[in-house]
Amino acid sequence: MRRSHRVTLGTNTQKAVSGAAVVFGSCIGLGFIILPVLSVTAWTSGVIIILLVTLAVSYTASIKYLEISSYHRVSDGMRQILEKAVGAYGRKWVDAIIILSLFVLLYAYFSVISELTMSLLPFHLPHGVVTIIIGVICFVMMALGIRSMSAVVLICNVLLLIIFVSLIVTLFPQLHVQNLVAEDAMGMLDDPRVALPLLPIFFANCFGFQPMMPALRVLHDQGRKRKGVIASLRLGVIFIIVGYAIWLGIFLSLFDQQSVLSQLALDVSSFDVLYQVFTMSGLTHAFLIVWLVALLVPPIYGVSKGLFDYLLPDQLTVSKRDFLQAGLIAFIPPMVFSYVFPHGFLIAIGFVAVIFGAIWCVLVPWLHWKRRRVAWLSSVLIALYWLLMTVSFFIYSIF
Repeated sequence: MRRSHRVTLGTNTQKAVSGAAVVFGSCIGLGFIILPVLSVTAWTSGVIIILLVTLAVSYTASIKYLEISSYHRVSDGMRQILEKAVGAYGRKWVDAIIILSLFVLLYAYFSVISELTMSLLPFHLPHGVVTIIIGVICFVMMALGIRSMSAVVLICNVLLLIIFVSLIVTLFPQLHVQNLVAEDAMGMLDDPRVALPLLPIFFANCFGFQPMMPALRVLHDQGRKRKGVIASLRLGVIFIIVGYAIWLGIFLSLFDQQSVLSQLALDVSSFDVLYQVFTMSGLTHAFLIVWLVALLVPPIYGVSKGLFDYLLPDQLTVSKRDFLQAGLIAFIPPMVFSYVFPHGFLIAIGFVAVIFGAIWCVLVPWLHWKRRRVAWLSSVLIALYWLLMTVSFFIYSIF
C-alpha cells in the first residue's frame, strides 16, 4: 500500500511539472522577442506593475473556468461547457469569437516564425514554402498528443534554461544594474499612460495560457484532478514570472532607455535588438537558432492545441477524419494570411487580447458568478481590466 501511494504521488508530481511546463511554454514565445523593446517606454516600474496585475487577472479567470468545468465531464472542452451554459445560439457567438482569436494568434506566430526563419537561413527560401513547413510541423505536434508534447515542451524549457544561464554568465560583465533604476529613465510612475498600450500585448503574451486549461484537465484525469490542475497552473505562473523577470531584467540592464529609443526612431526591429543581445554575449549562431526553436515551439503548440480542443467534439475519442478536418481548418487560414500580410503580428496580438479577453474576462467570470453566486468583486475587477485593455487597444493601435 505504501509503495502504491509513493507511485501515485510521483505520478501526480510528474503530471504537475509537465502541466506547468505546458503553461510556461505557451506564454513565453512572442513575448520574449517583442516585449523587451516594447517595455522600454514603461521601464522597470511599469513592467513589474503590468506583470503582477496581468498575473492576477489571468490566474483568477483560469481558476473560475476550472470551477465551472468541474461540473462537466473531463472530455468536455470549452465549446461543450459554454453550449450547456449559454445555449446553442449563444454558443455560436462564442464559437466565432474564440475561433477567430485563435486563428489570429496562430497567424501572428506564423508571421513571426516565417520572418525569423527567412532572416536566419543562409540560403533563400520562398515565404510560401516556409509557411507550409510551419503548418505541417504544427499538424505533427497535434498528432503526437498531449503527453508526448508535454515531454517535448519540457525539453524545450530545459534548453531555454541552459541558454538563459549561458546568457547571464556571458553578459554579466556587461550588465549595468543601475539602468533599472536610472533617474533619467522615464517610466510608468512618471507617466501612467505609457503602460496603456502594453496591456493587450502583455495579456496575450505573458498570460495567454487559458486555451490550455481543457488540456490540463485531460492531463490530470486521474489522481488529484482539480488539485493537480491548480498545482500545474501555479507552478507554471511562477515559471512565467521568473522567466520574464530575468529576460526583461537582462535587456533593461544592457541598454539605457535613450539608446533603445534612438534605435526605434531609426526603425530598428525587435529581431535586430534580439540579435544584438546574442552578439554581445558571444554565443554562436547555433545557440540563437536553438533558443528560438525552444522558445517558439511550446507557445505555438499551446495555441494550436487550444484551437484543436475547441474544434474537436470529444478530446478522448477522435476519429482520423475529424482529426484531419480539424487540422485543415486550424492551419490553412493562418498560413494564407501569414503569406498575404507578413508584418501585421503586433496589431494581431492586441486584437486577440481584446476579443479573447471578452471570453475570459467577461463571460467566464459572469458564468462563474451565475453558477456559484460568490466572488462577484473579483469578477467585476477582471471585467474592468478588460475594458481598460480594450479602450487602450483601439486608441493606440487602431486610431
